[in-house]
Amino acid sequence: MFRLVAEGAGSLVNYDNRLFRTLALLFLKPGVLANDMIEGRIVRHTPPFRTFLIAVSVVILASTLGLRLAAEPPQAQPPAAHAPRALPEPTADPAIVSEADLRQIRESLISELGLTSGQADALMRGIKAAISDETRFSASLIDGFAKFLVYIIPGITSILAILYAGRKDIFIEDHFRVACYIASFLLIPIIIPIILSDPWDTFAAVLIAIWNAFGINHVLRVGYGSSAIGAFLKTCVLWAGIYGVLLALLLGVFFVTLFEF
Repeated sequence: MFRLVAEGAGSLVNYDNRLFRTLALLFLKPGVLANDMIEGRIVRHTPPFRTFLIAVSVVILASTLGLRLAAEPPQAQPPAAHAPRALPEPTADPAIVSEADLRQIRESLISELGLTSGQADALMRGIKAAISDETRFSASLIDGFAKFLVYIIPGITSILAILYAGRKDIFIEDHFRVACYIASFLLIPIIIPIILSDPWDTFAAVLIAIWNAFGINHVLRVGYGSSAIGAFLKTCVLWAGIYGVLLALLLGVFFVTLFEF
């Protein structure tokens, strides 16, 4: 992860006018950027994979910063000069509730998911460790997700190649370049719900998902030259496929992190 962040940070330091031009097109006219990639006008823009590395670096740094801010305990306010001491409110023992819940989860893993007792015990050890140290588990989850995030590009490339299999003038490397920009377009706005607090983070995430659909539609209409109806149908397929790949990656990283935690 650190090599990934270092390479992305190095790209940010050694930027030129191409970076600003690329980012402006990426968020305002992504279809124009895709069309330039397909038509071979590549030199005028920041290389697609480097743009993707920058996007991943920004998301990692924002996630790490948000995690550190969330882990910092709030500063206690000094008591008033003559204020009476407040008595602590009685609370239930969380260990009793958590152990009962954990036993129920273990039984569900065996009965519903078909895990063996050894696999369920290994997963439960990870769950208990994650509950006891949520901050370290979240950091491990971010680190693991960043490592596997690059696999979203082959997923987008494959979907584009299938959707436009009849276009003999568009090659797989063209789809790959466009996929890198689409992935960057999807990743960078993620920092908005990361830095917002509940319930605004959920609201922002929904708006970003809708905005992503419009951006993908612009790529397919302007970049690939699809008709309005064809672009709409292909946008639905590509949008669902992208979020399906992201969900599969997130679930896979989540369970692998639990097993190794």
